[in-house]
Amino acid sequence: MKEKPTEDFVLEDTESFQAATNSFREILLRQYSQCHLEGSKEMSSGGIATRFLNGEVVELTLPNQKQIFGNTVLMLRTMLDSAIESNKEIKEKISDINKKYKELRLKNKINLDDPDIKEIREIIIHTDDDEKRERCQNQWNDMIKLTKDKSEELVFNYNQEMLIVLGRLLNKLNYLDEGVYGA
Repeated sequence: MKEKPTEDFVLEDTESFQAATNSFREILLRQYSQCHLEGSKEMSSGGIATRFLNGEVVELTLPNQKQIFGNTVLMLRTMLDSAIESNKEIKEKISDINKKYKELRLKNKINLDDPDIKEIREIIIHTDDDEKRERCQNQWNDMIKLTKDKSEELVFNYNQEMLIVLGRLLNKLNYLDEGVYGA
C-alpha cells in the first residue's frame, strides 16, 4: 500500500536522479584548482569590518582566508593520501616539510624561562607602579602579536610548500595533462 505524501514527508523522483559523472581525477583537479584560487586571495585573518553603505554603517563578517587556504590544501593532501604513501620521494619531501615547520614553530615560541621575559611578567603581576606595569604589558602584548603574526606566516608558507609538492605528485600521476602547474 502506497503512502500519500504529507507536508512533512515528500517522495523524491528517484527515477530521474542522475549520479554525478565526476571521476576521482576530476574531483582532485577541482580541489587542486580551488587551492590555487584560495591561495591567490588576500590573506586576511577574518573578523568584523565596519563599512558605510548608502549612508548607513554596516558590519561585515570577513572570512579567515588563511584558514580557508589551509583547509583546501589539507583536503587535497587527504584526498591524495594513498598516492603519497605509495610514492617514496613525495612521502620523504612531505616529511621534510613537516620537520622543517615543526622546528620553525618551536623557535617561534616565547621562551618563558628567558630572564627578560620573566622580569616583564614579574613587573606586570607584582609592581605597584601603574606606568611601569602598563609599559611592560604593552611590551608583552607586542611580543604576543609578533609571535602570532610569525606563526600565521609559517602556516601560510607551510601550505604553499605542501601545495607545490602535491602538484608534483599530481604531475607524476599524469593528472596534469596540460603541463606542470606548479610542479
